[in-house]
Amino acid sequence: MTQSRTPLSDSDKDSQPSGDRANNRFDVLSDVLETIRFKGTVFFHSRLAAPWGISFEPMTIPRFHISLHGDCFIGSHQNQFLKLQKMEIVMIPTGNAHWVADQPHSKRIQSEQVGEACELSQPMFQQGEITNRLMCGLVQYDEDTPHPIFDTLPDVLHFPQEVISESTWATVEVIDREIQRKKQNSSPIIDRLTEALFLQLLEAYVEKMNKK
Repeated sequence: MTQSRTPLSDSDKDSQPSGDRANNRFDVLSDVLETIRFKGTVFFHSRLAAPWGISFEPMTIPRFHISLHGDCFIGSHQNQFLKLQKMEIVMIPTGNAHWVADQPHSKRIQSEQVGEACELSQPMFQQGEITNRLMCGLVQYDEDTPHPIFDTLPDVLHFPQEVISESTWATVEVIDREIQRKKQNSSPIIDRLTEALFLQLLEAYVEKMNKK
């Protein structure tokens, strides 16, 4: 999967005063909150035994995938892919078609079919040793009220473990615990936390852009 920008990294040198960067992040995120109403949802949360693969059809809204345990791969249908390691996050802001799998050439099942199996309490990819835990979410918003920041987002945003802030991963862990506690992917608490996670990832992207 070709990335239009390099992965987020702490290695870039700071070229802007910290106060200005903080103000820019605050202004952008405040604009998003004031301009756009959005709703976060976790649509997939499961333990997986290799081999496994899930194919996602194109959408017009952002989706993200979080490797809670184990390494996996995420890619496009043009055989371009990147490795997603444990405690890493990938966001597909533009909603392009893509896949997630334990290996690049594993057989892939349509996400709708995988989701329906989970809803029937018959989750797929459960035979054998569990190798991965994966959580996937999306953010819906009013596309009739666009915000300029969405026009700047690349096709892929990769957040390596070393650049995910403690507060961001804490949000992921709370979502994970809530899902396990309630034994369901959606609730008002889980949805609100998913929205907070999206804002945290957006903030990380804005901070990266302010360093350039």
